[in-house]
Amino acid sequence: MSCGRNENFNYLVMSLQASNLAELRRSQPKGVFSQSTLLRLGFQILRSIRAIHEAGFLHRDIKPVSIIIVAI
Repeated sequence: MSCGRNENFNYLVMSLQASNLAELRRSQPKGVFSQSTLLRLGFQILRSIRAIHEAGFLHRDIKPVSIIIVAI
C-alpha cells in the first residue's frame, strides 16, 4: 500500500491481494453467494470504507454498481 499527496489530491494505492468479488461469485456452485456470505462481505466493505475515511481519504465514486453482489 502506498499513499501520498500532490498539489491537488491525497491518494491511496492498494494492491489486489486475491480474486475479486466477481471471480469469487462465479466460482460458487450456482454463481451466487449465500445470504450469510453476502452479509459478511457487506460488513467488510463498509468497515473498509470507514477505515479509509478515518485515515483521511475520501472515495468520491462509491456507488451500488461498484459493489453489487449477487445472493440466492
